[in-house]
Amino acid sequence: MWFDEMFEAIPHLYVVVTPPEGSPPRAVIVNLTSQRPNSDTTVILHPGDHPFIDRPTVVNYKQARCASIEWLKREIDGKIAWADFPFELDVLKRIQDGILQSPFTPRGIKKYCAGRFAVAEPKDPGKQGNGLT
Repeated sequence: MWFDEMFEAIPHLYVVVTPPEGSPPRAVIVNLTSQRPNSDTTVILHPGDHPFIDRPTVVNYKQARCASIEWLKREIDGKIAWADFPFELDVLKRIQDGILQSPFTPRGIKKYCAGRFAVAEPKDPGKQGNGLT
């Protein structure tokens, strides 16, 4: 999802990293920005990770926020934001994992996401497989 001049003068690509939840429904979003010398390098994306990305790009976890779905729809309807190509699941997973790993993610966002990204452990850690047994 692109936001044009909403948070900054330069449009940035935002990623919706959690499914909508709650009443009213909300989701966590993070933005992507070009890598700079002092960037958070928890997750670095490269050309090929998304059609938008044409140089080393980082996830700006410091500005992660919870956004209402109603607000996101209004921004799209008002042409302030627009949907773009979705990320491949493996890239989305890297971005989600980075939320929990980055020292810059706001504590409330990290706590909110921790329960939503949890992976169930297999009952018998010695077994290999899909963890459903």
